[in-house]
Amino acid sequence: MSLILSPYSGSGEAYAPRQASPIGDNSGVTGVTLGGPKVSLTPMHHALPRLFSATLIAAATLLGRAEPACAQAASRAPVAAIVAPLFPSWVQLPRSPVRGESARASSVALPQLNWWSDGILGAAGLAGNAIGLTLSVTEQAVPEGGLDPSGINWGIDRDIIGDPSTSAEKASDVAVAITLAGPPVLALLTQPGVHGFGNVVRRPFVLYGESLLLAHAITQVLKPAIARPRPFTYLPAGERPTAKGYDVSTEHAFLSMPSGHAASSFAAASYAATDNLLSHPDGGSTEHVAVAAIGGLFAGFTSNLRILAEQHFPSDALVGGLIGTASGVSIPLLHGYVFPRGGRAPHPGGHEWLVTTVGYLLGTGAGIGLSSLAY
Repeated sequence: MSLILSPYSGSGEAYAPRQASPIGDNSGVTGVTLGGPKVSLTPMHHALPRLFSATLIAAATLLGRAEPACAQAASRAPVAAIVAPLFPSWVQLPRSPVRGESARASSVALPQLNWWSDGILGAAGLAGNAIGLTLSVTEQAVPEGGLDPSGINWGIDRDIIGDPSTSAEKASDVAVAITLAGPPVLALLTQPGVHGFGNVVRRPFVLYGESLLLAHAITQVLKPAIARPRPFTYLPAGERPTAKGYDVSTEHAFLSMPSGHAASSFAAASYAATDNLLSHPDGGSTEHVAVAAIGGLFAGFTSNLRILAEQHFPSDALVGGLIGTASGVSIPLLHGYVFPRGGRAPHPGGHEWLVTTVGYLLGTGAGIGLSSLAY
């Protein structure tokens, strides 16, 4: 018997029904119509932990439903006017309540969680990472003149050897950190009206964490199993940078395939795009394409920096990107998304998938181009 945590039905979480507050009441309780008299679902045991960061507390405050006060509405109007054209489903402009209309907790659909399946996914990700750390790496003795590049099968990989950019190597770590921070921030800012700690963390932390764990676990296992020398090991000693990341005497020098930076950044980008499709099905093509394109831009930028730094071959970044994309897309699709009114969110149609994919690829290409111009 599995326990499914449904974000609005109360299944699997402690909720207590009580009489709904009158419309327009500022108690912070949102009424939901459940096929009969209007009741409210009030979480009983989901208070925010005391040690939770001030940043999340501030974000959660911003995620509360809009107060009907005129001053607050006026202060949000300029931001809404800027954001609404591209991201219509993110903006909820205040309006006068209609008598007899059911109050709605949120227009965003949230994923249902299952203790068994989500526990297995999380455990598999952790186990994969642990196994990868225990695997030994086959190292090679790198001669003074570097490894023989004739052993590189693909011409596209051979062509990038020479003149590595150490600044690109440093920038790639910053870029991947920014890329990884994007999806949780996006999810937190695009679920207004979602209340209760267990509901707030589903999209930005639980599902996103599973996607990253899965992508990282696969790369951690494949890296030592393949033990591919990094591009800089093919350079003569006099042409290799002296930075720590270019030391040919360490295991790091033989963990080229696949690219972990590419896997993580594309997992983040594809998760953000897929989650936006499923949680905001009424967002429209413009919004879905914009989210996918921005994510692809950051992922492509990060991955190409690793190539320019000669920490990875193009094929390493390609395989890492495919792993990350598969992880970021599959995890949200394994979960059912439901609306606060109780209905299941529809799966995106072929057109939405097509335009989102095109935006994702165009953004990736733009990121590659920008990083090549910058470094």
